[in-house]
Amino acid sequence: MIQEATESSLLDTELTNLINDGYKEVAVKSLAYEKKITKTNIQIARRISVIGDNVLKVHYLEYNFSTGCYGMQQIFPERIGHIPIDGYSPQYYFKWWNCITIEPLPDVATYDLYIYASCIPDVVLTDSDYLTYLPEEFHECVLMFVLTYSCYKLKRYGEAAMYYNRYI
Repeated sequence: MIQEATESSLLDTELTNLINDGYKEVAVKSLAYEKKITKTNIQIARRISVIGDNVLKVHYLEYNFSTGCYGMQQIFPERIGHIPIDGYSPQYYFKWWNCITIEPLPDVATYDLYIYASCIPDVVLTDSDYLTYLPEEFHECVLMFVLTYSCYKLKRYGEAAMYYNRYI
């Protein structure tokens, strides 16, 4: 797609960096990079920080206790104090900035949570594994990103605009 006479104008490392950047941007915009985050031995706390986990959107939350797990319902923050609560096991949650707030507080000293979320990819990918973490439907978006910024670097602004329009 990009016809270049020599490798001196666009190095392999630059292409790899563009692929990594494209992968991360597509994953963030599409919320397609999902993972399960396990938070164990949480001391009694209503707010659980997810800063180091690069969470963009929480899709589902499970409360893990000694006899099993069960899911929690997502609510809006203004519902706290106005919803029926059945017991002392967490039943509701909401995400606010980089914290997840649960309601009610569990009646145990420590507890575990499983967070199913869309995240910012936190790895630098190699040539062989970058497409395995993103659904196949988004591979073309990564390609269009790479072509856009490769053409821009090569000062082929017309081609860069064409690929950018396909990318967005």
